[in-house]
Amino acid sequence: MQEQAARFLHTAFTMVPYEIYVTLAERLLAVAPFSSPAKAAFFNAGTEAVENAVKFARAYTKRPAIIAFDGAFHGRTLMSLTLTSKTHPYKAGLGPFAPEVYRVPFPNAYRGISAQAARHAPERALTTRP
Repeated sequence: MQEQAARFLHTAFTMVPYEIYVTLAERLLAVAPFSSPAKAAFFNAGTEAVENAVKFARAYTKRPAIIAFDGAFHGRTLMSLTLTSKTHPYKAGLGPFAPEVYRVPFPNAYRGISAQAARHAPERALTTRP
């Protein structure tokens, strides 16, 4: 522990910023496959990344609704669990969940859902549901 602490001791970046975090973010953005302005953030788990992606999207678009695919698993925190479509074993008895989540099918030839049918599902979901 002492040896590792002497080399680097992780802190929460929002509380105590550190140079390695900034350096890694800059390096990742430099090789990202797009040229528009961007920011980078790191999270402890996928579910935390999903929660923050939803917050970022809502802040940017000023819209509350989220579209999630049927059959998707996003994690076990409140918003990511809301987006997760499988009730058992993940969601049973844990609601209420976040509002404004609309489910649409993902193309799945095995389940008989063509790419064309899936392509029209988001528009249909947003025009036929309250």
